[in-house]
Amino acid sequence: MKFETELEKMEGVVFHCLVRNYSGVYAHVLFVQQEKDLEAVQQLLNKSDEQSSLFYLTDELSVQRQFHKIHKTDFKVPDFFSCMECGTFSLKPHKEWSQLVEISDYLEKEYLYRFENTQAHLLGTLAEGRGSEITFGTTLGQTKNICMGYFDTYWGRELLGMMDEKDLQLDFWYLIA
Repeated sequence: MKFETELEKMEGVVFHCLVRNYSGVYAHVLFVQQEKDLEAVQQLLNKSDEQSSLFYLTDELSVQRQFHKIHKTDFKVPDFFSCMECGTFSLKPHKEWSQLVEISDYLEKEYLYRFENTQAHLLGTLAEGRGSEITFGTTLGQTKNICMGYFDTYWGRELLGMMDEKDLQLDFWYLIA
């Protein structure tokens, strides 16, 4: 909470929370206005007493960073959510990102937003040239059921069909702080 208080003071930081998955892995979810705002956060991490005490508890070799560039002009961090699904993937050969975005838009309209549980959804790209698909939900159980329902919907199967299943990583996270 001390670290979050420091982040709240920073210009460009939109949102921060701490989440955990069922494997016992923790993650910081951080939204910034612009990519350059990440540099200021990195400087805070390098000099902050709050950061030092927080990361003292962390096995440094286990730390991984993923920066997801959001491809949605109207994305807004939801006012309330308790969990999130995060899938990372590579596109199958000969598949186009623009086609994935179009399918994702249909999936949102025709499936995800039919459920009150769905608070937000986005596609992102990672620095390694991989993609991400993230859904924020009200409850973890409903979010899991909705995301697993992709297999039962046309647009869900279309979206999953564009992803290289050998490289697909899917996880569910719940809010800690």
